[in-house]
Amino acid sequence: MTVTVISISALALLLIRYQSRALASIATTHLSFSLLQWSASVLEQEVIQYQGMIYRIAASSPHNFQMLDDDILRFEVRRGDRYRSASWTDEEGIERSEMGETSNHKLTGEGSHFHATYKMMIEPGAKNTAQWLVTGQLFTGGTPPFEIKFMGNDKMAVVIKYGTSSSPVEKTIYLDTADIQRGKWYDMEVDVQLDAAGSNGHAYVWRDGAKIANYTGKIGYTNATESHWEMGAYRKSPTGGESFAVNYKDIDLTYGSAGHSDGN
Repeated sequence: MTVTVISISALALLLIRYQSRALASIATTHLSFSLLQWSASVLEQEVIQYQGMIYRIAASSPHNFQMLDDDILRFEVRRGDRYRSASWTDEEGIERSEMGETSNHKLTGEGSHFHATYKMMIEPGAKNTAQWLVTGQLFTGGTPPFEIKFMGNDKMAVVIKYGTSSSPVEKTIYLDTADIQRGKWYDMEVDVQLDAAGSNGHAYVWRDGAKIANYTGKIGYTNATESHWEMGAYRKSPTGGESFAVNYKDIDLTYGSAGHSDGN
């Protein structure tokens, strides 16, 4: 697996050529993550190509993001890791290291139906004390209408929201009864159909082949127009001050009819 670092000034050209599947012909500097000394300026100005898609890294410290081998992506947050860029600075008390799609998907088209498969492993360490810690989110503006998260502990939760982004209604549609196992790779599958009216909306999540979330009804916002996926570690500063690290691999995102929509 080759991961490429691409300057943001070349992004417009890259996107055009990406659509014609001619990325290999682009004249740009290619650097392996293992050879790059990360700094805030690098993280804010560069994007990555990973498994045929283009992502932005939202992180501001060298320890926040690492490529461990040809496929494993590692995200770590420590106390005070606020994301800062030329266009955005997280408020005090918010910490993040995330990877997000650079392309938005129109909800009037295939963007309303999202499907993902990936493997996720949370590294051994102190138990989570952050009031909320999001490891995966379908973002449409404002607070995400779909999240995989932890809320003050090590129990995985799946949360959906609907209404408007400024006045959302929130529901926890799944909550573990026991802590997740640190150091274990989990096979995750997510299928979400956004529908603020609720006639076709659903949120299904499988973990290691077992369906843990099976929600049908309203999901998403009446004022939303686009969606994209983000993953990594995004949290409120934990009361215990602990560091948190999560790893991902084998990430595959699809939109539209390619999703797993049968609900089984």
